Amino acid sequence: MDAAANHELIQELYRAYTSGDLEAILKPFNDQSVWIELGDNQRTGLFHGAAGLLEHSMRNLELTNGTLATEVQEIVGGEKYVVVVERATAQRNGRSLDMLCATSYLMVDGMVADKGLETVDVVKIDVEGFEASVLAGARSVIERYRPAVLFELDPAITRDAGRNPSKAGEMLEEFYEHFFVIDEVRHSMTKLPPSELVRAAQGHASVNVLAVHRPQHLEIAEATAR
Repeated sequence: MDAAANHELIQELYRAYTSGDLEAILKPFNDQSVWIELGDNQRTGLFHGAAGLLEHSMRNLELTNGTLATEVQEIVGGEKYVVVVERATAQRNGRSLDMLCATSYLMVDGMVADKGLETVDVVKIDVEGFEASVLAGARSVIERYRPAVLFELDPAITRDAGRNPSKAGEMLEEFYEHFFVIDEVRHSMTKLPPSELVRAAQGHASVNVLAVHRPQHLEIAEATAR
């Protein structure tokens, strides 16, 4: 593709960022893609392939309690490179981020990558009460791949964030039949219906919920729960 087509591809990518459409975000990347996050902090690193980008995206959401947002200021480039000047904002624990940064994309055969993600096995979420927001953004990925979903459930923290602690389980119930509560303090794993998740987590620390659909995931989870 030419420079104009590359420009449009990157514009679509940032529209997906803004809307939270995780599948659309991952679509332009393949196993040969490499994402490099420069700096010296918890977000920096080298991430390989679409799976690596998914890991990086989830990490950013976890570190910012789901508040990280980006606003495109300008997109420039040609047939080989595209550079995006963007404004990034986020909040966490009374602290805020507001900065201008530049992201460069090396285009391969007119795209960031020429094939999409083949599968997603596990999605782990820990965003201090904003789990339902992450699940809403990942809905298309969950519907398509049915990965095992692991998320922390603390009803008190979720309510403090102004969210309904039952919402995440209700959203997953559309795609998942089997739910397990993992209590890291008691070293226990119990299978429960979605309606019982909040009650089981109430008053406990370090409680996670595992939702599974695939037979191989269920087999492992049930063997562990016994």
